[in-house]
Amino acid sequence: MGSLIKQVPLNSTQKKIKGEKTRELAKLRNLEIQVRKEIEQLTPLLSEEELNKVEETLVDDKITDDVPKYLSVAEIAGIMDISPQMVRRNCVSGKYQGYQPSGSNGIWFINSDTFRNGPKKEWIDFISRRNDLLSRSKEVAELAKKLQNEETEEIDNVAEE
Repeated sequence: MGSLIKQVPLNSTQKKIKGEKTRELAKLRNLEIQVRKEIEQLTPLLSEEELNKVEETLVDDKITDDVPKYLSVAEIAGIMDISPQMVRRNCVSGKYQGYQPSGSNGIWFINSDTFRNGPKKEWIDFISRRNDLLSRSKEVAELAKKLQNEETEEIDNVAEE
């Protein structure tokens, strides 16, 4: 990778950057932009089958993300596009690695590693949906906190009068 980075040019503003690592990051970002443009131009020219073949060949040793070790039945159903009942059946049959900490009538904890190595597109879509949901949940929590603070201030103002 080092020899590739050396070949990536810096623009006039980036040439003024001090620090070897900072300049290296600028080169990587330039390379990233160029690669994305090439992907956007090439993707429409390929069939769905060809795109899937490419995606199947992209195997990382370990996908790094913030997904917990265990996922719920609903999350797996979303990833695999199957019903929650089918997910439970696959857990019982041993197709999915999971366990029920409170016994046979309890909820399932399903090992997420099983799905990280599956079709990349589904996993990436799941990560994207999950991150979007978490982001919206944080926004709702912030709004609730803001409303609570406003109500507390109003109550304090009334009490002072």
